[in-house]
Amino acid sequence: MDEFKTDDEASEASPRWTGAPSIPLAHQLNGQCVELVCELANNLIVQEPPPFILENRDLWRLLEPEARKLVAAFPFVLIDLRFKDTEQWQQASDGLPTALADSTLYSGVPPKLFEDLALETLLFARQAAREDVNVAKAMFAMTSPVARLIASLTVSQVRAIALRNASQLRVRWDNHPDFWRDLLTACRAGDERAIEAIRRQGKLRFSGEIVQKPVRPDNGQ
Repeated sequence: MDEFKTDDEASEASPRWTGAPSIPLAHQLNGQCVELVCELANNLIVQEPPPFILENRDLWRLLEPEARKLVAAFPFVLIDLRFKDTEQWQQASDGLPTALADSTLYSGVPPKLFEDLALETLLFARQAAREDVNVAKAMFAMTSPVARLIASLTVSQVRAIALRNASQLRVRWDNHPDFWRDLLTACRAGDERAIEAIRRQGKLRFSGEIVQKPVRPDNGQ
């Protein structure tokens, strides 16, 4: 799918996908996500990290800088913040204090650790949605209504929502520790063939998230 070409692949496409300039930004944000996950794996204070960390703790702990870059090099964002839940995002944009933050996804992790990443994610999502709704959908697996709501937010609203809802941030495929184990092992070994095969799996998983029905059915997608 053109939406998920790498930067080099996108440069060879004709015409060039309009979202290609956003791919390096996705890599950068994913890199921050990977750094945070490695930090959580090394943080013994976090007693109950999510399974994709807990079951691969040593792999995350021993991940070197070059391998971290390989893990992060997906042409879409590895972070989700209920980007398919239109009703919750409508409440968040209206400033309702209970919006999104009705539970903590990673109960063993202090939400404060996610605040900076949540803010960076929403700032990037806002920028992408303002420039091109279709690019935002392809980068974040969000619905059109959510993209429009995020595009309408002020920077102050983005900051408030990020701080209030950091506990809702999740890493994609966090319930598939085997996927992460295979990816981490291949990236540590620098096995290009294995890395590409696992990335294809990731792209297929992400494509499935894009075509899934939204949490609340609507006619705006």
